[in-house]
Amino acid sequence: MRIIQNYLSSGADMSGDSVRRLKFMTINAFTVIGVSFAYIFGVFNILRQFYPLGTLLIFGATLCVINILVLRKTKNIEFAGSVILFLMECLFCSLLIFGSTDRSGLFWFFTFPPLVLFLKNSRQGFAWIGVQFCITIILITLSELRVLPAISYSLYEIVVLCCSLTAVTLIVYFFQLIKNEFIKTEQKRQIDELVEKRRKDQYAIAERIQRMLIPQDDHRFKNIEISGFYQAASGVGGDYFDFFELDGEKIAVIISDVSGKGISGAFVMVNIRSIFQHNITKARIDPAEMVRIINRKLMADSTDDIFATLSVYIFNSTDNMVTFCHAGFGPFIYYSAKKEAVLEFPSFSLPAGVLLEDSNYVNNGLILAPGDIIISFTDGLIESYEIKLEESGKQALYDIVKQNAGKSAPEIKTAILEKISDCIRNKNQHDDISLVVSKIMQVTEQA
Repeated sequence: MRIIQNYLSSGADMSGDSVRRLKFMTINAFTVIGVSFAYIFGVFNILRQFYPLGTLLIFGATLCVINILVLRKTKNIEFAGSVILFLMECLFCSLLIFGSTDRSGLFWFFTFPPLVLFLKNSRQGFAWIGVQFCITIILITLSELRVLPAISYSLYEIVVLCCSLTAVTLIVYFFQLIKNEFIKTEQKRQIDELVEKRRKDQYAIAERIQRMLIPQDDHRFKNIEISGFYQAASGVGGDYFDFFELDGEKIAVIISDVSGKGISGAFVMVNIRSIFQHNITKARIDPAEMVRIINRKLMADSTDDIFATLSVYIFNSTDNMVTFCHAGFGPFIYYSAKKEAVLEFPSFSLPAGVLLEDSNYVNNGLILAPGDIIISFTDGLIESYEIKLEESGKQALYDIVKQNAGKSAPEIKTAILEKISDCIRNKNQHDDISLVVSKIMQVTEQA
């Protein structure tokens, strides 16, 4: 019977339809029970030389097996189930009339009327039970009137018959409740899937818009080469970098990391971008003043739990002077070609959006030489390094910069990202990642 059960189950495709799966499993279970009983008792009755009853049982079971084959080919649950119901009713009537002392088997077939409920609806299910009850009463009455062979049913057996019908009625009722829950669950799942799809579509649109606001191409200005990378942890994020030519000699670069991720961080990122692009072109603007403006705007427009770390620097191509100001961003990091080492220029200040005024927002300056490299990045890069390499992420990053110092800014950026390429490719980093590599070139190296 397990072979029949597996054969019955293997041919139907009911993915995503809970009610149809429930129907199929129920027909499967009832068919296995009925076929098993019919074959066992059929063979048993033939061995006892009750040939009519035994032959009838085996014939009915064989028809059920044929019906299983039909069900596998057509996958038509309604048709196959209706055939099973008809066969079960024929067997029921035969057992009731000719069963004699083997009538215990007919009680199994009182469980088959609930199949109608699986196939159609509760009204037809109860109608089927009523028809079967009427058939039972009519056959017993005809037997008492000597129209049919006398059946010596005891009061106990009649009570068991009535109790069986009552039990089946309750089964039908409770199954209807279960079926309704299945339908509700299926509807809720479909609604949840639709809501999730809409949410993903909206995130995808927001991600495309955000990427349009961040430079996608490498930039060459005079004797400085700039290459950047950005990827959010969850579609949209709070990291941001940008560069802006101020006049014929200077270029301003900003990189920021907003607290939090997702939509809230993206809104603050857009706000910082607007403030930066609106104010950076003003006459005599410097990095410290730019940071103070962003700080005041964030204090006025954001909630208490929103802040941002910033790094703003302006490079002057005439004298290779870089002027920078940080807001909680950590040290200014650059590679010195002369010393062949990555150096840190410490900066002590609070993030923007924490205090209305911070006296530590001051300018610092360095004279860079050809071959020097400025490396600016957000926390997500170092965290990904530490998860991937299980060691100090910052030191691993510095080693890669030193090993690739002779290459161009885009090549250095690529070398840095290769170590965490699987995190970037699968988008499974824990935080947004931003990276800006700026390399000072020889004047003769300009394109």
